[in-house]
Amino acid sequence: MDACYQLTRLSLESNLIGNRGLIGISKALAENETLEELYLYNNDLDDESMDEFAAMLTNKKQLINLGLEYNNIRSRGLS
Repeated sequence: MDACYQLTRLSLESNLIGNRGLIGISKALAENETLEELYLYNNDLDDESMDEFAAMLTNKKQLINLGLEYNNIRSRGLS
């Protein structure tokens, strides 16, 4: 089984991921239903990639902790 399907914790703080990287992460995690913790602090993210990221989160019923602090996500990214 692919490791992304079984992943429960992903911590990628301060890695300069950016919007293109977040879109790639969102695609890789789309089918994962076991994720409990996702930390993306301080990664130069903004509203541009939030639609795809939010869509990826729709099946994350096990997600307890989501860390997005120290990015440039504004109110548009929350809608």
